[in-house]
Amino acid sequence: LARALTREPALLLLDEPLSNLDARLREQMRAELKRLQRETGVTAIYVTHDQSEALAISDRIAVMDQGLIMQIGPPKEIYERPTSEFVANFIGSTNLLRGLLKTDATAGSVGLIETRLGSLTCSFTADVKASPATGVVIRPENVVIEPAASDAATALPDTNRCDGTLINETYLGEIVEYEIAVGGETILIRTKPGKALTPGDAVMVHFPPSQTLALIEDGHPAHGV
Repeated sequence: LARALTREPALLLLDEPLSNLDARLREQMRAELKRLQRETGVTAIYVTHDQSEALAISDRIAVMDQGLIMQIGPPKEIYERPTSEFVANFIGSTNLLRGLLKTDATAGSVGLIETRLGSLTCSFTADVKASPATGVVIRPENVVIEPAASDAATALPDTNRCDGTLINETYLGEIVEYEIAVGGETILIRTKPGKALTPGDAVMVHFPPSQTLALIEDGHPAHGV
């Protein structure tokens, strides 16, 4: 890396440069790489299959599939507003449902999709054609969960609210992962510790419409490479 930078290149190519480092050193080095890039001002293309690394180090991300760019944009946009199922599944964990969209929808609109959980109000990040197998995705950290009999559950909005049963709990320190059985589906939820829940408990879950995304099933290539 030092030899490459001394040549003051117009373009710096980095192909999985941190793949053989242990986890802590990887975190330190990706911060160092980002600092060096900003100090030198060199344009860098960084290839990685580590999604968290891509989100942490990039100004813009291009998600590729079979030689085609499926979506390109800032990390926050790629993660929070993916335009296809492929991008949503490739970057981070997500819950994927299938549902019926009765009429075509346009990017930026909101509409109803019939799923096994009932009618869900969804946001469209791209144009989506009517289909009986339309994809609905929501990130685990965006699902709200409350004990079914609690005042907090009663206060949840009526839209996108479902009854469920807690089937598994995994404590990960700063977060807790819950697996919830809802309408024949298993929903993954990530939240801060502190909720008085144990496996077998009845719960209420809520999918905020702005974070419940209806996406095209297999992507729409934006650019050939």
